Amino acid sequence: MFKHKFYIIYVILRKTIRLYKTIFDKIFYFIRIDDIMIVVTIRIGNNIKDELKCEL
Repeated sequence: MFKHKFYIIYVILRKTIRLYKTIFDKIFYFIRIDDIMIVVTIRIGNNIKDELKCEL
């Protein structure tokens, strides 16, 4: 159940990022799992960071 839900979110994120890759060319993302939380770190440029958190 856990892996399945994570996989769906991961695929959606990958497709979304691939879709907007032409617009945000220098986008970098990192996905980690903390207990019941998926944390996606998006880095734009050098110092600007944004974290998206998603509960499972």
